[in-house]
Amino acid sequence: MTHKKFLLISLVLVLTATVIITLSDYRTAINAAMVQAESYALRTADHMSHQLFGIGNLSEDMQGPETFEAYAGNIENLISSFGLLNVKVFNRDRIILFSLDKAVIGIEVADNRQLDLALSGERSSHVATPVYQEKTYGEKSGFAMLETYVPIVDPGTRTVLGAFEIYQDYRPLKGYLLSETLRSGATHLLLLLVFAGLIYRYGRLTSNLMDTQQSKLIRELEDRVEERTVELKRSRDRISDLLKRKEEMFRNLMIADEYKKNFMGLVSHELRTPLTVIKGYLTMMRDGDLGPVYKGLEEVVRTCLDESVKLEGIINNILELSQLERGLFDLSAETFDVHEVLSEAVSNLAVEVKGREDDIRIEVSREVASFTSDRIKILQVIQQFLTNALKFSPGGSPIVIKASTSHRGLLLSVSDRGVGIPKGQVGEIFNLFYQVDISTTRSYEGSGLGLAIVHKIGQILGGRTWVESKEGAGSTFYFEVEPMDTTLREVGQLEVPEETYQEDTFRKTGSSPHSILLVDDDEDHLFLLRRILIDGGYTVEMCKDGLEGLNRIFAKNRPGLPSLIILDIRMPNIHGIDFLHIIRRNMATREIPVIVVSALGQESQVQEGLNAGANAYFVKPFDPDALLTRIDFLLGRETGNGDG
Repeated sequence: MTHKKFLLISLVLVLTATVIITLSDYRTAINAAMVQAESYALRTADHMSHQLFGIGNLSEDMQGPETFEAYAGNIENLISSFGLLNVKVFNRDRIILFSLDKAVIGIEVADNRQLDLALSGERSSHVATPVYQEKTYGEKSGFAMLETYVPIVDPGTRTVLGAFEIYQDYRPLKGYLLSETLRSGATHLLLLLVFAGLIYRYGRLTSNLMDTQQSKLIRELEDRVEERTVELKRSRDRISDLLKRKEEMFRNLMIADEYKKNFMGLVSHELRTPLTVIKGYLTMMRDGDLGPVYKGLEEVVRTCLDESVKLEGIINNILELSQLERGLFDLSAETFDVHEVLSEAVSNLAVEVKGREDDIRIEVSREVASFTSDRIKILQVIQQFLTNALKFSPGGSPIVIKASTSHRGLLLSVSDRGVGIPKGQVGEIFNLFYQVDISTTRSYEGSGLGLAIVHKIGQILGGRTWVESKEGAGSTFYFEVEPMDTTLREVGQLEVPEETYQEDTFRKTGSSPHSILLVDDDEDHLFLLRRILIDGGYTVEMCKDGLEGLNRIFAKNRPGLPSLIILDIRMPNIHGIDFLHIIRRNMATREIPVIVVSALGQESQVQEGLNAGANAYFVKPFDPDALLTRIDFLLGRETGNGDG
């Protein structure tokens, strides 16, 4: 910035400051003058009130102008003595009883805010312009006046009898204020100019000093910059290497995250499909469908079948917990009877409870006879707590299931007198795959998933879970939950029934009612289905992927269409959903019943299959009898596994 620009800006700032200070002084002076003028008017009004009340009974005389003539002389003398321009006297009806201007006596003034204030007992002052005078009284003075309104108060009763309107000449005061303000402004301007000059001079000296110092610093900085350039280049190379490594790590994390997202789907498909085959053949061996079982082998088959059921439960728990953590769940609020839900939890565990019915006691307080929440989730929580209590407490030991109110809503608890939990491990009991210790893991069955699922359900329902336990003295598991809005429904997936189907049925084609086409990429599963269907009295054709299945259906030399199709979803070449769309869009095949048998069991996946045209949806592993029953229904056969 040049010195001229600096000087110009300084002058503008000085003038601006002078104007602001002068206006502030002028405003302050006006306020002070108004206060002084009002004080003078109040003393005058007080003196006039004493004079008037000394002459007669003013309370009876303030009725009309003719009764106030006795006071006129005294008021005129007071006006002259106090150097006032005029004084108007009003009664409570706003009628002018006295004024030096005789023409306005007897006039009623209706629109005057200051007069209204005075008649209500308040004092006020203002500058009355000529325009204001003409508007209020019909007369226009040639200059502005200071008007002060003062109530006339009866000294005995303290009631307001009327009001004084006291006029003072505003011109001398205004002229005095203007001259004093201009003198003050000139003084401020002079002082500010001197101050600005001193600052300017100081600024010049400082600027010269800074220029000298700046030149020295620039030279030093140039030397330092040259020294640091090499260091910065080295640092830049190191940062570049770190960024490359960070990008590589980020890509690896993204890949790992993608693997994590796909892991549960892979587990579902890769574990459920072989488990379906194992469980299916074991069931057929147990039922004698594969021929007689040697004596001593029956127990082995039953044991393997029981273990496959346990493995299926572990897989389902892993999938359920993964879906909860990813937000894939289904919440449906309903009002239910709390005691019925607790009793149902006991009934659902009939196998585990068998022989210990007398050990279990249910206590429900009257305040929680009914509650609104997700009934299925509450039932799942109680069943898990009860399973733990039965597992870790000896027979004959009491188990108490309680329901009571809490500040959140509903408090559920299950207490036992079992082995308890060591003090240092109580905080870990709800962690994934956690078991109390190695000896417990060996002594008691379990995957360590049930309580982790309960803990996650508590978070989803807006509640909390905790446990109080003492080693060797038993445990009490608590579940506290808030009531839900009955209109709430969050779409997701927690539990999918083994079979889902649509109620509508299709007309059968002219082909054989016993012809069923199997489309699945897993050969072992194909042969299992083939064996089940042949035993059920059906003719079976097998295809190892969707493309082969479509070629088989639409082949020119084919004698007829299949009566029913059993279809997998995740297959090479053509996806099961695309297969369904093709079947349903073709006039010749659109009415063939289709049953999906897949390891994909999320609610959205099941619904996608049904929306694409499937008549029923079975999640692996499935019940062979339920599958045959559904096929019989869709083909109009009598329910059963005979030849039909």
